[in-house]
Amino acid sequence: MALLHRNVFKGDFLSIMGYKFIWTIYDTMLDLDDCFLYIMRDWDPKLYYKPVGFIVGCRDSKTLFKRMLKINAGHIIKDTALALIRKPKLVLDCIKILRYESQSKIKPELLSICINPEYRNKKWGRKLVRKLERWFRKHKVKSYKVVVNQSNTDAQRFYHKLGFEYIKTFKLNDKEMELWKKCL
Repeated sequence: MALLHRNVFKGDFLSIMGYKFIWTIYDTMLDLDDCFLYIMRDWDPKLYYKPVGFIVGCRDSKTLFKRMLKINAGHIIKDTALALIRKPKLVLDCIKILRYESQSKIKPELLSICINPEYRNKKWGRKLVRKLERWFRKHKVKSYKVVVNQSNTDAQRFYHKLGFEYIKTFKLNDKEMELWKKCL
């Protein structure tokens, strides 16, 4: 999952922080009751299973990082320090991420969806979103949000087709981002 994230999202904050950091973040989320992680796989005779993609969501994105630190502070701090030693320019980005104010009162969030490029445009993304929405409904979530890089027009089209509504544009780490929401 971390490897797929790093390879598909080259240049995003988590990928720049490094594979080990991504792995620690996702591994920690597995221990949180209010996070949903689902990995879709396809059979491959050479690899046994090949990752198609994954989706990550949570019921309360406002307090997610604090809860993650309570569970796994040592590894998160160590992996952050190692990333900052390799790339000291990331210090400012880390501070901005930590101070990031949610752009919406909606707490549930689709945090990440990633599809292996070989499997794109084959409805795998829709299937992953449906899985997350089933989980949200089970937990009585009425609406949720997703944040998309403004330059990612493929993602914007994808969310629009799935019934998401554009809310607004804002800046995060000097990038223009868009906030979208969907009512269930």
